[in-house]
Amino acid sequence: MYTTGAQPTLVVDRMSSARRLTDEELRAWAHAQAVFISSVMTELATERRLLASMIAELGAAPVLFEDFGGRDQGAQEAYLAGVARSDIYVGVIGDRYGAITPTGRSATHQEYREAVRLDKRISVWVRDQSANRQGDARDSVDEVRVFHTSGSFTDPEDLVRRVRARLVEVAAEDLAPWVKLGAVVFRADRITDRGSQVRVGGDGAGPGGCRGADRVSDRPVAAGRAGGLHRPPHQPAGAGGGCDRHQHGPVLAGVHP
Repeated sequence: MYTTGAQPTLVVDRMSSARRLTDEELRAWAHAQAVFISSVMTELATERRLLASMIAELGAAPVLFEDFGGRDQGAQEAYLAGVARSDIYVGVIGDRYGAITPTGRSATHQEYREAVRLDKRISVWVRDQSANRQGDARDSVDEVRVFHTSGSFTDPEDLVRRVRARLVEVAAEDLAPWVKLGAVVFRADRITDRGSQVRVGGDGAGPGGCRGADRVSDRPVAAGRAGGLHRPPHQPAGAGGGCDRHQHGPVLAGVHP
């Protein structure tokens, strides 16, 4: 193992194109994910039901307000708690904004803002043909597009296809991100975060990289991406080969500027 006293920055880019995952890798990733489905319930009931079925078939856990059942929380506390315990937020916007709550916003709008506040992975889809879209709904679409790239859909089946494709992309971004440590760039196959140590391993190499490389940090990691802080997901550890770097300083893991 090569040890250096230098403290290069470790950058993990989960947003660039990633390799195609096997069905086993995709299902293993999905088993650790909860996906919150946010929309006006009455208008988009079919879309919600089909999305939930697709997410469950993928192996993830769909989170729907209508499935919460009896609990001692109020409605607002319950759906915000649902956002909080989810990993991915999927928002669907049609023509209706939804009933205004005491906060002055609809439940769907509050769910979106909570997902932003908590730095969740966010995927928002806006139905085409918006001539009848309510003014508040138009305003919420404009707000989303300030911070996120929204997708569009024509009908429930089209929405399901597009959201599934996006979830597969998110899985690949999580499981095989580009990693840069100093001048070394490579595609990671695994990121193992044990709190006090982070190991990043990859089979492929980029410019200045080498194959079979593991990168190790022995200090607490502040991991982030645009909009907030998070830790890279725990993944199975694997032995690296031939080109290990050991870093003794703190490591910042985030997204390329």
